[in-house]
Amino acid sequence: MNKKIIMAFDYGIKKIGIALGNNIINTITILKTISSINGKPNWDKISKLIKNWIPDLLLVGLPINIDNTESKMSLLSRKFGKELKKKYSLPYHLVDERISTYEAKYLAKEEIFYTKKNLDGIAASIIINDFLNK
Repeated sequence: MNKKIIMAFDYGIKKIGIALGNNIINTITILKTISSINGKPNWDKISKLIKNWIPDLLLVGLPINIDNTESKMSLLSRKFGKELKKKYSLPYHLVDERISTYEAKYLAKEEIFYTKKNLDGIAASIIINDFLNK
């Protein structure tokens, strides 16, 4: 993989968790969680992050049901990914995130991340980790 900076989004109707990965030095950093009002992202905040970090690749978590079917959130996540590509002309990839929220809750509960406030950011970091490990 020749991508160096990866920005991941854990899209939600109310919140979007964002994390940053660097596959050259193998780091993943939780950036922040931004609000989403009725499913509409705060594009100004996303634009500032993209301008600041200049990612090579965008990842969007795709919430697939355990039985491999798609949900309403799957369709909304796909739409969000297409909007990212259109707005920023950057490649994006959808990443199966069917268990990232549960894993984030576990990590927060076990205080591995020492916070319960940024589950969406933790989930975004898991999306990067899963992508890099495949």
